[in-house]
Amino acid sequence: MRPNVAICAGVGQLRSISRREYLPRISQRIELRAEVLAAPVHFGADYYLAPYNQGDFQARAFIGGGFLTLPDSKAVFEQLEFATDTATTLGGSFRIKGHGDSPGYYVQAGAHMFFAARFSVILGVMYRSAKISEDAMKYVFETVDTEHHTSTPVPGAEPSIPIRMSGISMKMALGIGF
Repeated sequence: MRPNVAICAGVGQLRSISRREYLPRISQRIELRAEVLAAPVHFGADYYLAPYNQGDFQARAFIGGGFLTLPDSKAVFEQLEFATDTATTLGGSFRIKGHGDSPGYYVQAGAHMFFAARFSVILGVMYRSAKISEDAMKYVFETVDTEHHTSTPVPGAEPSIPIRMSGISMKMALGIGF
């Protein structure tokens, strides 16, 4: 846009999986799995500060920010029980699946280093703020039959759980120019 302002846009991926297995007795097993998957899309601008020059090397610090969205984010929580009895059960096998969208914002800062050999390196850190509210997330609660590997939706049992997708990330890029 200008020598010291750059427009930036991008797509990323956030994925987190947590798995636990409990063995309450011989030949009994309880598996817990939680997974969140999102692809943040961001659009914003970066402001470049005055350059530092040393021969053919130039480095410029930048700060920036903008808006982001998490379209069609997915979340799954699953509890599967195998051969449990009334003394070791946690309430039976079930699965909660959800999907939803979220708006948010981000801020970032970093350094862009230009080298004489026609390449540049970008190092930066980004803070992202986004929360998928319980109203925006649509859940399906299913009971699971672990013996026959089937699941049945339970109507009217949809939970309301907000998911916070905020956090800090680092980025690194290598650019080759003419």
